[in-house]
Amino acid sequence: QEHVIAYKELGMRQLADGTVAVVMLAADLEGCFADDHYRGCMDLGLVSGKSLFQLYFERLIRLKRLVARHQQLRGGSKASRTDVHVAVYVMTNHLNHDTVVSYVKGHGCFGIP
Repeated sequence: QEHVIAYKELGMRQLADGTVAVVMLAADLEGCFADDHYRGCMDLGLVSGKSLFQLYFERLIRLKRLVARHQQLRGGSKASRTDVHVAVYVMTNHLNHDTVVSYVKGHGCFGIP
């Protein structure tokens, strides 16, 4: 239990310092489904109509809030989620790169600058 807390603390510190990044793999080896929609871009059938990319980017926004709050609690700084930069890399392949980039940009990067 103690080591879990220590690793969480380390992770939050590294995210706040910008020494780690989030990597998403979008290199769908199965290719695309109908109408050139790759799995990450597709509606998952949820009531919200969200895609995997949208869900992941929303989680990143939540992570930024958690890191900002962690900074406030630990260091006393008044950091907001906009002060926290979490580098995000989306790995694609030559078959889906343009589709994925167009989809993510077309949705305003789901609120991630």
